[in-house]
Amino acid sequence: MEYFMEHCSSVNSLLLLQPSCVDTIKALRQQEGTKKDDLALKKASQDFESVLINFVVSSLWKTIQKSDLSGENDGGMETYTEIMHATLSQDIASKGGLGVAPLIYEQLIRNKALAEGAPVLSVRKDVACTQGSPRKGTDSALCCTEEKGLKGVVQP
Repeated sequence: MEYFMEHCSSVNSLLLLQPSCVDTIKALRQQEGTKKDDLALKKASQDFESVLINFVVSSLWKTIQKSDLSGENDGGMETYTEIMHATLSQDIASKGGLGVAPLIYEQLIRNKALAEGAPVLSVRKDVACTQGSPRKGTDSALCCTEEKGLKGVVQP
């Protein structure tokens, strides 16, 4: 903020004299940080799904019978296979994967909102939720409710 005031005050000093403009600039900076945080949460969700898919792919790979003719007993082949599994898992997760990443992302956003004391809104488009009760026509099981006593937890 100080940088902005030092370098831009000569450009339009009237804007900086109005408190609402300074508040708007501060709000925009906070919003920018929030977008970065949300992107980091989305990436973390996708990375977690990638790890989950990697575990599944590796487990499935172990069920394939090994042959002495293929040279799979070589240590280098094992490393190559692990790299292939990791790459395949990341590719699957980036293309939608098992559908776990959006669920994890929504829960992380809810936890972040609860920690900040903000009202909890559903990230999903098919569910509209605020603290208290959901809008008519939405699934109340996916919304957090204070009435049930478990704030921020998905209710069955």
